[in-house]
Amino acid sequence: MEYYKILFKELNNKGIHYSVLRNWETLPESSGGHDIDIWVRKADFKEFVKVLHNVAMLNNSALVSYISGKDCPRYLYLAREWGIQYDVHIEIAQYRNAVYANGDLIDEHTFLHNGVKVLEPGIDSFISFLKEVLNNGICKKKYCEKATEVVINSTSEELDLYLNSFSPFVRSSIIDALTSEDYSGLKLKQVRKQCIRDISTINTKVSYYWQRFIRILGVFKKTRPGYVILVMGTDGSGKSTVIDAITPWLSEAFHHSVSYRHLRPTVIPDLGVLLGKRKNEQGKVVTNPHAHKQSGTVGSLVKWGYYLIDYTFGYLKLVWPQVSFKTKLFIFDRYYYDYYIDQKRMGVSLPKWLIRIGELFVPTPDLIICLGGNPQKIYERKPETSLEEVTRQVDALKSFCSKRKNVAWIDTTTSIEETISSTKDAILKKMSSRYI
Repeated sequence: MEYYKILFKELNNKGIHYSVLRNWETLPESSGGHDIDIWVRKADFKEFVKVLHNVAMLNNSALVSYISGKDCPRYLYLAREWGIQYDVHIEIAQYRNAVYANGDLIDEHTFLHNGVKVLEPGIDSFISFLKEVLNNGICKKKYCEKATEVVINSTSEELDLYLNSFSPFVRSSIIDALTSEDYSGLKLKQVRKQCIRDISTINTKVSYYWQRFIRILGVFKKTRPGYVILVMGTDGSGKSTVIDAITPWLSEAFHHSVSYRHLRPTVIPDLGVLLGKRKNEQGKVVTNPHAHKQSGTVGSLVKWGYYLIDYTFGYLKLVWPQVSFKTKLFIFDRYYYDYYIDQKRMGVSLPKWLIRIGELFVPTPDLIICLGGNPQKIYERKPETSLEEVTRQVDALKSFCSKRKNVAWIDTTTSIEETISSTKDAILKKMSSRYI
């Protein structure tokens, strides 16, 4: 892809000191499906970010997510056909502000690969191993095996150089874990604990938690790094087609952190499952959405109240922490608002004023994609209810959309390509608006 060729050529022309730390084998043709971990000298950081933004604009992409950080900010760019996340290590490679590889070590072991400055395989393997272990307490086998190979083929002096951020005792622990080829979770968690204790100080801990606090303030300023997208529409409007099309596109940009949810967060079980009336069939396709009778007043209130817990407290437990502090994206297929559109599907019969009261406590998605159009065409695609019912739902959906700001109406009675294109445009416009 030309984007990466242009980016790295411009970085080289500007004389910026940088190094791609790992997973650089496919560059500059592609990112290989990975995010890009890149080290940059502190003196060059502002110019690096400027180049990053300018090249993105030239390639019709936009900044859609950003996580601030003194030593490791993250930038996420999205275009119509691709996306990429950059983890930028300024001067050092660090975990929670604690250094595990200094800038001089990285700079001295950088070489040119197909026009891209990258880290030598030896230290590259150690940094990949340490980053995985420090962040997750586990490590992919391929990174462990590469690091083990380096240990076997390196002198003790070289290993001391690669691991010079750690004390001799911790260096030995890391080397022992690799040479024994014990990649078990328990062993690596012990190594992680030793590494963190070794490189962390009171200052690094205070600095890290202060940055977390600043990020919390950013959440209330609507600058959180994650997103919640809701896709609404009648049966036959193309929800599944649209979701299937945008999921891999968004997953590439959001570092494979896209989560799908049907109707609600599903932190609590379905009421029928809880009462033992049926088995857990979450994710099962509903082929006859209006087959079940609507509950009476009491039953409707019980259902609505029970699921309201999931839409409020379930959301706060599952969704909010993820989108507030990570580049995580949730896609909802239907949501609480279906109480306005199709109460029969929801199995309830409730007045709209009560639904509105409940909505006051339900977190609002960042973007609501409403799929609609000619009722006749929609009905012909999926005649599961009736033309009259489809017409009623399309009208109700239009009314719903007209009363809300974070909504994009997409006509799905055009071609599939046009529908997907319009949906992508709406998502890009919404996401990039945070950083304009």
